[in-house]
Amino acid sequence: MEFANDTLMALLSRQVRQATPDDARAIMQLLQSGDCVHGHVGWRLPGEWIGSPGFVVIPHEQEVQSTRQMLFGQRERLHACLAVGLDAPLAAWVQVTAVANSNEAKEAIEVMLAAVEGHLRTTAVAQLGWLAIEEWPNDIL
Repeated sequence: MEFANDTLMALLSRQVRQATPDDARAIMQLLQSGDCVHGHVGWRLPGEWIGSPGFVVIPHEQEVQSTRQMLFGQRERLHACLAVGLDAPLAAWVQVTAVANSNEAKEAIEVMLAAVEGHLRTTAVAQLGWLAIEEWPNDIL
């Protein structure tokens, strides 16, 4: 089982990238349909974090292009997303996170947190908070 987790982590690590405005529709869809979804109760909407260095996504592997995609343009689906936003000096909060498949939540979140770690270090963040409202993040935290 550990080999499978290492393989999954390697695959997810290769796919993680910064969110762009083109991802907005896929992010909103993931937030509505994901198995594991968290939204921080704050002043900003999830879409407002798009484009910041603390917002990353993991796309689904390429799917076979359907007739709908050919007619209306291809829309990428997302496997996971994570937005970490600076709050006060030396502190940041997990603002938004969602994972499509709960069986892969731990690995996906670990990979995405590793991807934003460099950004947090450059801003001198010493603490990262997550106000867990549901139970699913407890094992990850």
